[in-house]
Amino acid sequence: MVPFVGFAAMAAFEEMDFREWLESHPTGTRAEYGCATYSASVEVLKEFLAEAEPVLEQVPEWMRPSTDTIMGWLPVCEEQADGGVME
Repeated sequence: MVPFVGFAAMAAFEEMDFREWLESHPTGTRAEYGCATYSASVEVLKEFLAEAEPVLEQVPEWMRPSTDTIMGWLPVCEEQADGGVME
């Protein structure tokens, strides 16, 4: 029961965020909203990696990927004609 309630709450909050985004992007689609949300998450990750760099520098290079490598693992988000959003 608890996982269902958590999922329902997450879905409700996500729908509220989408509707709020839609107010400032009236012709926007769910795919565009997904890309906007994804892009914001990527920016947060970039900031985190920049702040963590001094700590990560203490780890041997062979044990840690570079920031460029990590960012290269992430897909590019572009709305596709078929409705897909990830490249």
